[in-house]
Amino acid sequence: LDEDLMEKFFNDEELTIPELKAALRKGCRKLRTSFSIRIQNVAEKKEIGSAASKLVKDGEYLYLDSGTTTLEMCRALSKRLKKEEVKNLTVITNSVKNVDILASYCDVILVGGKYSKDRKDVSGNLSESFLAQFRLDKSFLGTDGFTFADGFTSTSVNVSLLSRKASSQAEETYVLMDSSKIGRHSFGISCKLEHINGVVIDSKIEPASRIQFEEKSVKVITNNNIERNNQ
Repeated sequence: LDEDLMEKFFNDEELTIPELKAALRKGCRKLRTSFSIRIQNVAEKKEIGSAASKLVKDGEYLYLDSGTTTLEMCRALSKRLKKEEVKNLTVITNSVKNVDILASYCDVILVGGKYSKDRKDVSGNLSESFLAQFRLDKSFLGTDGFTFADGFTSTSVNVSLLSRKASSQAEETYVLMDSSKIGRHSFGISCKLEHINGVVIDSKIEPASRIQFEEKSVKVITNNNIERNNQ
């Protein structure tokens, strides 16, 4: 089995459905057992990305975090920009992948800092100092885990600190995550629940979790209710 294909499957959301099927035909047992889960996760991330892109309005200054779910937001946002459904955006991001997707459609500023070849993003003290120069309308953050006790967490401490800085510079902060991350713990705390305006999440969120978010005055935004939350 092609090693590059394996690496894309387990590390990169840009792996296409035809590529996945090609890998399966080559007989990788690990891919076969992961295939249905991965397809479901991709669909949920696309759903979340589409909903988040609809929160963006003309002329806004945005921060877009690195990560596979925010990457889907960039793809959805690029389509809106191409159709001129939204205009005159300035996007600040720490992700090289996000730059590649959006640079043809709007102004994009890449945050300076220490580059991670695995995550294809930048973070660190220099990144935080760089971001401190800007006032943002909205920050869109990813997360590796969330609990109601600890808030949103990341496997990278540097990325979690940068996310915290992006939130502090923004008028509004939204966290993008699939519902399977509720109850998971990671090492670095990015944001506490009281510091965000909403979570953009898939429609499979449990009713009990939705109630807990709403009791904390945090909007629960899905593709099903995006129009109401965007008023």
